[in-house]
Amino acid sequence: MQTNHSRRVRQVLTAPIAVVGGGAVGVCIASELQLAGYPVVLLERGEIGSGCSSGNSGLISMTGLVPHAAPGVLTKLPRYLVDKNGPLTIRGTHFLQTLPWFRELLKASSAREYERIASVLAALLDRAHPQMMALIARCNCGELVRSTGTITLHETASTYHRSLAENELRRRHGREVIDLTGKELTDLEPAISPHIYRASLMPQNAFTTNPLRLVQSIADDFRAKGGVVMRTEVTRVEPSQQGMSLRLSDGKTLNAQTVVLSAGAWTKSLLAPLGIKLMLEPHRGYHVMAHNPGITLNHPLMWAERGFAIVPMEHGIRAAGKVEIADIDAPPDPRVPSRILEEMRSVFRSLDTSTTSHWMGSRPATPDSLPFIGPVPGQPDIIVATGHGHLGLSMSALTGRLVTEIIAGHTPSVDLAPLAVERFATRRIVSFKEIADV
Repeated sequence: MQTNHSRRVRQVLTAPIAVVGGGAVGVCIASELQLAGYPVVLLERGEIGSGCSSGNSGLISMTGLVPHAAPGVLTKLPRYLVDKNGPLTIRGTHFLQTLPWFRELLKASSAREYERIASVLAALLDRAHPQMMALIARCNCGELVRSTGTITLHETASTYHRSLAENELRRRHGREVIDLTGKELTDLEPAISPHIYRASLMPQNAFTTNPLRLVQSIADDFRAKGGVVMRTEVTRVEPSQQGMSLRLSDGKTLNAQTVVLSAGAWTKSLLAPLGIKLMLEPHRGYHVMAHNPGITLNHPLMWAERGFAIVPMEHGIRAAGKVEIADIDAPPDPRVPSRILEEMRSVFRSLDTSTTSHWMGSRPATPDSLPFIGPVPGQPDIIVATGHGHLGLSMSALTGRLVTEIIAGHTPSVDLAPLAVERFATRRIVSFKEIADV
């Protein structure tokens, strides 16, 4: 990276490729570009991995191919507006601002779209899992990852029977799902309360015991091999004679030939001045950590009807999840961690919650559960890589590979059309009958 001084106060820096965003996706993009021989500058306004990458559930999923826009979602929206204990809540003051996003969600919820999106997600995850494991091995941080599989809990007979269609969808796409009786579940996880009706073991999934340390270890490897990390906020992106110009919060300007925007939910505001309205909303998630739980947990637990995962971590047991749709700058709802803590206690026979901490962060979510990966229309020097929702960690290394293929001019290893930045501007109109069809 070269530095130019001029008579003006603003200092101008140059770099061939600038990656904006130091979460799991941005860090893995920088690592994959570096592996391909590209000089890269990674920009992050805070500590590397300090956003969603620090507080997520740490899952590296093969089975997360079920779209959140399922047939029948229209009938559930009113409940989401009033039920504060469900897996998804909507702050009423924010709902009107997100109507365009919800309109696209309803389009994606037709039976035909549901199947199409699941097929795209399955194809992505088929490639993402080995890509992520290879990157982890390359960066020598395999001790942070466990391939135990995950267990989905079904509290009642009705919730178990509702899960059968989703598990059949997973099986059709080559995922292994093993049904467990209540006794088989307690044999695997003796600490679980006996009131859980049934469970499903999904052995192909993995997880990290410390997602923050994993992302920071990958970033450390990037630095050790010559990569540059700048701790500064990008306030504006605009075309320039050198390619793209990034205005930085410290008063400097960075000129780059190519810019990769992987700033999570904040990517939307960086694109807005360029006339690009990204169909992206922050889905705020919460976690509660029990630091001295007094029990042993062998697998991550997915509690679908409550909307969160319970995961054994280096520093305790973490319950992470929920979806709260609210303004990106709105303060956390202090009631949510208390509710999660109550639900954690109900899962286990004996859980020590005398020492806990909690967190909130914003996931970047698209209406159709598919990320944005590709160039900005009319601005090929800007590549967008965001919108991964709950699958950011799972898809981060694959996203890095796809961005590298785009920059290199190679044919992408997966079809990028379903992930195009402009896809919502060109989608066909879906009939109300299709939306309402269950």
